[in-house]
Amino acid sequence: MLLWVKTVDAQSQSETKVTIDTNQPDYDTNYYRKYPDRLIVGFYQSARNYDIAVKPILGFADSGKATLDYIAEANAVTGIDITYDKFSVSLAVKSVPQSSPQKGKTTYNSLGFSFGGNKWLLETSYRRYKGFYELNTGKYDPDFKTTGIYYQNPDMLNASLKAKFLYFFKHHKFSYKAAYSCNYRQYKSAFSWVFVSNMFYTTMNTNYSFAPPNVRKYFGQYENMNELNVAGISGGFGGSLNFVIFKSLFLNLTLLGGLEPQQRSYRHTDGQISKLGFIGISGDFRSSFGYNGKRFYLMITSLNDVSYMNRPQLNIRNKYVSGAFSFGYRFKVKAPDFYKKFQNTKIYNML
Repeated sequence: MLLWVKTVDAQSQSETKVTIDTNQPDYDTNYYRKYPDRLIVGFYQSARNYDIAVKPILGFADSGKATLDYIAEANAVTGIDITYDKFSVSLAVKSVPQSSPQKGKTTYNSLGFSFGGNKWLLETSYRRYKGFYELNTGKYDPDFKTTGIYYQNPDMLNASLKAKFLYFFKHHKFSYKAAYSCNYRQYKSAFSWVFVSNMFYTTMNTNYSFAPPNVRKYFGQYENMNELNVAGISGGFGGSLNFVIFKSLFLNLTLLGGLEPQQRSYRHTDGQISKLGFIGISGDFRSSFGYNGKRFYLMITSLNDVSYMNRPQLNIRNKYVSGAFSFGYRFKVKAPDFYKKFQNTKIYNML
């Protein structure tokens, strides 16, 4: 932008042209740097676990035996992350089904997409697990001590679709994406308070009851429940810290939580359906540490996502746990003409 300033004195008139640079970053460059002209390609190897805890609260004698803990493991997931400017895609390209005589077989699929800048970020994800084993089998199966074979439910499925919105209050000095997608690079340690909101839909179902035959009597009216569908929206707050040394080595710790209004649908094998509304609690803990250099990065990340779906006589807790090793490189690229036009729009500047 050009600004013309006209000055007048008694002897003469002169015009001075002053150039104002409107392309200055809107953040503190002493704290972090953005890489808008880099295509970032990364690969990851991860171990993932989905844990569903089911506990009846009915007061039966020996009902402690009916505390169930269903586990689905995906310990060999290979994927690719692609990031350009404000958009990221994550895809699990190879998931080796976990199979053993003791725990049965688990299959897993996932897809993630996120967009946004350093001020706010929208993360979307889809996850699907099929095939669970019950961790507490030894409490009710007398043969477990000799066989070591867990109760298995190969038809049990859990699928979830989630959108998570994050707003960072200290975005002028703090970069969350520097610790996870690495299209930013944090130079100095910084902290930010975070507002978080979730929208999600989760379904878990099986052909028969969730309760194994040996403990089904402890579940009362839920003994034949075989499907639970939950839709919810939540809002809450938390904080995120980037601890940085030598402008490259970093540790991020993020803790988020809030209330979660839920609409649930319980289905039973006899066709009975009940639809109820509840207020639940959700929590999200993330961590990442590694090296974020000028071109190359590597990191180890951990994600723990918890949601509670309790009611007076039955408690259910879903927990997703993921640990991954990632590495990648920033390739300098020229933005396509259509993307340059997009960068000059109001929509882009809002991201």
